[in-house]
Amino acid sequence: MIIENQNLGSEESYGSPDAILDVLHQVRSSLINLIISAGADPSKTRETARHLDLSNNLVWPVSRFLNADDITTASGEVLDRLKFEKICQACEEKGSDPQLLQQTRQAIAKLNDVITLSAGDRQSFSLMLTGLGHEDVTQRQEDTRKMAFLSNSSLWGVQCRHSFKTVIFTPNADDPDYVDAIRIFGVVDFRRLRPVAWPLYRMHGYYDDGSVRPGSGIPIESPVEGAGPIPLLKDFCSDPLPALRSVDRDFGQQFDLKEGLIGNAGLLTCVIADRLVKWQSAYLIPETNEYMGALFDLVTPLEHMLFDVFVHQDLPYSGPPESVLLDRLTAPRGYDPKNDALLHLPLSNKVLSLGSGLMGNASAQYPKYPHLINYVFDKVGLVPDEFLGYRLSIRYPQIPTAANLFWRSPEKRME
Repeated sequence: MIIENQNLGSEESYGSPDAILDVLHQVRSSLINLIISAGADPSKTRETARHLDLSNNLVWPVSRFLNADDITTASGEVLDRLKFEKICQACEEKGSDPQLLQQTRQAIAKLNDVITLSAGDRQSFSLMLTGLGHEDVTQRQEDTRKMAFLSNSSLWGVQCRHSFKTVIFTPNADDPDYVDAIRIFGVVDFRRLRPVAWPLYRMHGYYDDGSVRPGSGIPIESPVEGAGPIPLLKDFCSDPLPALRSVDRDFGQQFDLKEGLIGNAGLLTCVIADRLVKWQSAYLIPETNEYMGALFDLVTPLEHMLFDVFVHQDLPYSGPPESVLLDRLTAPRGYDPKNDALLHLPLSNKVLSLGSGLMGNASAQYPKYPHLINYVFDKVGLVPDEFLGYRLSIRYPQIPTAANLFWRSPEKRME
């Protein structure tokens, strides 16, 4: 169907894939937050259907839309506004937040405008989304990684349902030519299959030549009694607190989980956060600071990984970061962007834009995630609306690897 449109060059024509995907992610994020506010877990289809008194047939495609890595291929089945509205009505009846309900309905209405303006009807829009998708490659990679996850869980005696790392880049308050970095790391539903110790998290940094960048983080809240130097966020950890020990390594600090109970008896969630002050220059320094980015070490068998970066609008980085997955089996620890091309592993998952502020940061795998990020922003005195967010998520990421999100540092323009 051909639709006459006199504004094809305007933003309202939604002629770019990024503009269309942004709206889809707005709908997804608002629905996740709405379902959570209604007391349901959007990552669990049957429980959500039962809690909202809806049929599994209605909730299943919506749940797939909320949880899929490739949102384009999961969208076609749920573009019917009536399905979305039934979810909204059910959440309203369960006492969901009225503001979230309004935001969700506004996002759905915007999506319907996108469908009309960009394609004319739902069927044509679904066909257009198919062309934007990358599900075939992503699904094949995921199937292979899932087999590896099961094998690694058995071999190493540990597994984790969800792990995340979030890095917030903001100008230093005293010298805005330098960048402060806030690091947040968490494991959700980690369990041992044998009573083993495990290296949970490694804190380190590197110059562009691969040498270790010195410096340690400052906990964003007062140390927890008995936790030593480990910057736990107690309110977001399971009770009793995870038993960790800090180990000094040549690359920095490593936090090891001590031996403990196996299976669900030892199920735990652990979140830590710290701040690096004047971590590096925001601008190009040849051989030292040609890149600005973050690494997420992946050493634990995981069902799902989420890696978010938030960058302040005053920093000189434009557009989404580049993304690579680095081999950590054959390569030494470190980071050398100029020479590590041979370490790149296949990665079809794309970096997604979360937009400005924190509305788009919902996670179906960890419903407390938006509250956690809001908590950290408030704790360090930052304004969410001044930041743009980007996300990389991978199901069953291969180990040992390191996910890397980075920008190339620009030269500073002389005034």
